[in-house]
Amino acid sequence: MSITQISVQNVTPQDRRFFVLAQKFNVDQVNSIVETAWRTMLLTTGEFGYGAYSLSTPQLAARSLDAAIEHQLQLVDAPLGSAWTFGDQDGVPSLSQSGGQAPPDGVQCQNATAGSAEIGLYNDYASLGIEIVVAPNFNVLLQPTNRLYFYASVAVVDPQQPIVIEGEVGEAMVGGSALNAQLLLEGSTLKWSFS
Repeated sequence: MSITQISVQNVTPQDRRFFVLAQKFNVDQVNSIVETAWRTMLLTTGEFGYGAYSLSTPQLAARSLDAAIEHQLQLVDAPLGSAWTFGDQDGVPSLSQSGGQAPPDGVQCQNATAGSAEIGLYNDYASLGIEIVVAPNFNVLLQPTNRLYFYASVAVVDPQQPIVIEGEVGEAMVGGSALNAQLLLEGSTLKWSFS
């Protein structure tokens, strides 16, 4: 397992909320950004926020969307290159390794339930992608990337104000022991900088 120390610095003249994700969204998908953020921080001008991101074995999560089946979430460690089946036994959903093989950079999952299922891949509690799949025998290949996406809100004047995400999204590869991100204001333009 590799661990990368992440730092985020607010180098703008306003307080802002910052969101770090392992999945990219459009800036108007505020709920998705807020709900799937690996780290969320409120930073004043010049302040740093920190986290340690581990590139560990991803977790495969699945739950049935069929009203007749229990909606309990199933979660397993799913090494890259593994293949899984999501099925139900006596109305109880379960994930089991299928013995098949996925490409070495992905995790494959077959939905063997009678209805739709939500299947997702996570790393260190960060969503790496969610797919809605339909039965019977629909396979989905989930391929994580070693990228993190950085979002910032507009200036926070009141902590109770609705969250609005700025249009500038930062994107950086994860690797090595440290990743430093800064949100800068150059003139009237926001810009992400990484080192």
